[in-house]
Order: sequence, then C-alpha cells, then structure tokens
Amino acid sequence: MTKKLLMLCAVVLAGLSIYAQEVLIDVVHLKNGSTIKGFVTEQIPDKGVKVQTPEGSLMFFDMKDVVKIVKEAAPLPQSVVMSLPNPYQHGFVRKSPFTAGLLSCIIPGLGQLYATNWEKGWGPFIWTVAGLPLAYTGSLLATLINGEGGLMFVGVMHIGVTLYSVLDAVYLAHKVNMQNGYISMQIGKKTSLGFRPEFQYGSIMQQNGAMTSGFTSGIGLSLNF
Repeated sequence: MTKKLLMLCAVVLAGLSIYAQEVLIDVVHLKNGSTIKGFVTEQIPDKGVKVQTPEGSLMFFDMKDVVKIVKEAAPLPQSVVMSLPNPYQHGFVRKSPFTAGLLSCIIPGLGQLYATNWEKGWGPFIWTVAGLPLAYTGSLLATLINGEGGLMFVGVMHIGVTLYSVLDAVYLAHKVNMQNGYISMQIGKKTSLGFRPEFQYGSIMQQNGAMTSGFTSGIGLSLNF
C-alpha cells in the first residue's frame, strides 16, 4: 500500500512539473556604445529596425547607427514567495500529535508546550512540577497528624489534570498543523505524507517582450519516515 501510494505521488509530481522555457531577447549594439534590449518587431534592410522594449516602448534605429544585433537569454524574472501566515514561528516544523500526547502523559503540560512552542500548557506543567509535590506533602503530613489529609483527592485531581493535558496536547498539535497549512496522513507505521499549500507572486516576460505579473499556486509535499 505504501509503495503504491509513493509511486502514485511520484507520477503526479512528474505530471505537474512545469519546466520554464528560455526566452531569448534581441540586443541591438549601437555605434555610440549603447545597447538596447528588447524584441525586434520590424527590420528594413539598409534603412532601420524597430525594437520593442520589455517596458512596452517602441524604438526605431537607423541601420547606419547599428553595429550588430544579437540574441541572448532574458534574465530570470524576480519573484516574491508569499507563504501562509504563521502565528507561531517562521520555518514551521510539523507537530506530532502522538508525541504531544505522550509528553503530556509523562509530564502534564509538556505536550502542550511542545505543540504550541511554549505558549500553552504552563498551568498543568507548573501544577505537576510544583503544585503536586506541595499538595502531596501537605496531604501526607495532614494524614500523619490528623488521620485525614485528602491524599485521594490529590490523586484524583492529578489524574484529571493528566487526562486533560493529554487530550488538549493532541488537539493543539492538530490545530497548529492546520493553522500552518499543514495536513498530514499516515501511510505506514512510521511513514507520514504531509501537504502544504504554497503561493507565489512574480513577473514573467512574454514572448512579445511584455511583462505580466500574477499569482501561481501549488502544493508542497513532505515525506517523513
């Protein structure tokens, strides 16, 4: 099942891959030493040449002033990558719900701190490392002195805090992954496939020399094993 799914993903990625074609532009070298880059729209022998610049301007040059006309590859367009808003941190790393739940089972609050990058879970964590020892010590002393100290109540309370912390840690891990545009699915015991939408804004030079801008979208994939 895992091999088939991985093969399917590879085929889909190969089919969706787009290879950019190299765009050639005309470079007009003039006798005064200047060069004009663009696209030759009309060339009249022994008279002149018309050149359209990438900005859309149309220029005419007398052939007496032209040294040569050559072609060269157009510079790659500059683009700005726009990623999804990340309320927690840049360079997001997927949070494992299993790891979050396990950490909170060992030390309540620790899984929540892991899932939210130390923003949530301080209450259960402080209760476990500070409140529980104090409550247990106080109840134990009260039991030794008075015969009743509420040890049962402290134990039940700690179990309740632990269960809450485990469930909340798993929920927070899923929530944080979704907030960061990260959706994952298990495809094996130790293998998971993650999806993340990606957006890009950039400028592209068309064959006629015109510059166009727009958004492109895609899906980023990650494989953990």
